[in-house]
Amino acid sequence: VFSNVKVVAVMWGSSVDSTTQSKIGNFYGGVTNSAYYDWLSEYDTNITAQGGTTGTNQEIGRGTFAGTITIKPGNTSTTLADADIQTEISNQISSGALPTPDANTYYATYFPPGISITQGGSSSCVQFCAYHGTFTRNGQNLFYGVLPDMGPSSGCASGCGSDPTPFNNMTSVSSHELIEATTDAEVGLATTNGPPL
Repeated sequence: VFSNVKVVAVMWGSSVDSTTQSKIGNFYGGVTNSAYYDWLSEYDTNITAQGGTTGTNQEIGRGTFAGTITIKPGNTSTTLADADIQTEISNQISSGALPTPDANTYYATYFPPGISITQGGSSSCVQFCAYHGTFTRNGQNLFYGVLPDMGPSSGCASGCGSDPTPFNNMTSVSSHELIEATTDAEVGLATTNGPPL
């Protein structure tokens, strides 16, 4: 779990929806420092798990918004696989464009219209609205979210929220992924339906 999440909003180029670019920071700043976020304490890991093993003794507290960063992706394809996104995030950290992560850093990555993303045989705006993942970089687990465009021309506009305002649907999906990442950060490392899943 994230003890105190630090959200970095990553814009995949300058063509990400302008409302998302200008307002997502206020959303994350508010939600990570709110009573809404406090209820996640039910996922604290200071427990004795089934079978008698002890938890990791972490408590989920409020988090922070660490800023919005627009990257210039080296991968300019309009069809991206999850591995492409992982590689790009890693490369952007190496170049200094993205901050070096710690155990609480979550890179919420937003995409412009016209980008199709595949993960595990599924496609954005067809089988999923967004997802969060994990990969290991230089021996450290790195946490990220993939948030496709929710604009009217995207397939997500009809299947990922019923609000007529795309940004409201975007905050709904962003909240969902933030909460899941906070309570199940290492999902990308799981190989079975067991710990760390």
